[in-house]
Order: sequence, then C-alpha cells, then structure tokens
Amino acid sequence: MLRTTEAIGANPRAARSTLARQQQAEQLLREKHRREDQALAERRLYHSHKRREAEQLAEAHRRAPGPHPR
Repeated sequence: MLRTTEAIGANPRAARSTLARQQQAEQLLREKHRREDQALAERRLYHSHKRREAEQLAEAHRRAPGPHPR
C-alpha cells in the first residue's frame, strides 16, 4: 500500500488533510458502532428482564391455589 504522501503526489499539506479526514471518518464510524452496540445491549437486557418477569408470573399462576382458569 502506498503511503499517503505518495498517493497524494508528495503534497504534505494535502496528505495531512486527507489523513485528518480519514481519521475523523474512522472515529465517527467507531462511535456509530459503539452506539449501535450499546443500543443492542440495552434491548437484550430489556427483553431478558421481560422474559424473566413473564416466567415468574407464569410460575406464580401455576402455584396459585384454587381452581385453575382455563
């Protein structure tokens, strides 16, 4: 792979500017992926809590005394 300055044509200012834009784009992409991962983790946690609540409610109904509703 060519170094950035060679790819630009040995123009150091253009190379620095291109490198800065590239680094900024990579940083923005990392932040976007971090936010997506965080949102996914929050959804998983929410659904695991909901599933646990549903299981506990079902167990309470199974253990409840008296006639079972059908």
